Amino acid sequence: MSTRTVIIEGPERLEGVLHEGAGRGGSVICHPHPLYGGSMWNDVVEAMEEGFSKAGFSTLRFNFRGVGGSTGRYDDGKGETEDLVAACRFLKGAVSGEAGLPARGSMALPVEGVLNQPSHERSEPEAGLSCRPLLGERIESLSGEARPALPVEGVLNPNLARLVIAGYSFGAWISSMAAARVAGVTDLFLVAFPFSSYPAGEIRSFSGRVLLVGGSFDDISPIDDLLALHRDLKGEKLLKVLPTSHFFEGRASEISEFILECFREEKG
Repeated sequence: MSTRTVIIEGPERLEGVLHEGAGRGGSVICHPHPLYGGSMWNDVVEAMEEGFSKAGFSTLRFNFRGVGGSTGRYDDGKGETEDLVAACRFLKGAVSGEAGLPARGSMALPVEGVLNQPSHERSEPEAGLSCRPLLGERIESLSGEARPALPVEGVLNPNLARLVIAGYSFGAWISSMAAARVAGVTDLFLVAFPFSSYPAGEIRSFSGRVLLVGGSFDDISPIDDLLALHRDLKGEKLLKVLPTSHFFEGRASEISEFILECFREEKG
């Protein structure tokens, strides 16, 4: 199976990394807050990709608008939700049964020299503040009012037995916002949802399986809020709590292991 850089066409042109898996699952993975150094090169994002790849999934991680080589600029969550919808559309097209072909309207580039990006070229805040949301800026459905219903993008893809939207911190919030916009999403995999800044109502209304990961010492994703959300969810759910802070220092590999444990049946 190949790994390559891709360009995702949507409202903005987004750079991403696509790994083609051997199984029939697909996962789109979202990074932490763009204004605090978050990018697809974040350690936790890479650990999530590793877990899904080991489970046989095709994976797509990408940079939100205004990050790295992606065009545009930060858009308070609204534009980033559109970015994720475009990324899901891309992955559906890539996992089409036509091995090695990129999605229509996209560009695929060799990945050499990118995946092993030297650490000195990465944004320094990723080791720390990359995951911090805008503290104190709690957004109630972006505007404080009920959001109008938006059309569901795409169609069911028979080549995808599972479609997982996954995200870390700000990326977890965006994942929850986009889930209702993409046809065929079976699972939400959310790491360190930033309850201190963003509402979690969309998670409660999601009809598929919800998998939550949090840190017992996380002040951005407080453990009490995480446990309350898990308790309130009515459908299938799984929870993993690690003894760590919001940044999962030295614990990222355990997220990979949890993914493999939860999705092992998709391998092959």
